[in-house]
Amino acid sequence: MSASERRRYVLTESNGQWLGSLVATSPVGHVVTIAPPSRSLDQNAIFHAIVDDFARALPEYEGVPMDAESWKSVLIVSHAIATSGGGLRLVRDLEGQGLVQVRESSARMLKARATSLIDYCIAEAAKRGIPIRDGANT
Repeated sequence: MSASERRRYVLTESNGQWLGSLVATSPVGHVVTIAPPSRSLDQNAIFHAIVDDFARALPEYEGVPMDAESWKSVLIVSHAIATSGGGLRLVRDLEGQGLVQVRESSARMLKARATSLIDYCIAEAAKRGIPIRDGANT
């Protein structure tokens, strides 16, 4: 089956029966996946705007130059520690020279997790006096 033959539907209150009939009449072997909503494009834009705000306001953190990509990693890892209670996940690099932090992917976050990340980042920005642009504060 090509990508053009695939169909994706969002379950709503009004289309549940129709989707059920679609599943019931689909050929044997087709795959049905029911999943919670993933991060939205709006959430992605908001998160990256906040990351940019951190990079502009704090181009250096703990003596280390910080760009947006660096802040993205710090914010995602800090959010994971704050919300999961989990410790750091460090693995030795392939050359044996140091440690690499393994972190979750913001692109694979579900909608609720992305909302939590955005809320965490806004709270951290407020604690540090980092101005957040209006578009990121929605």
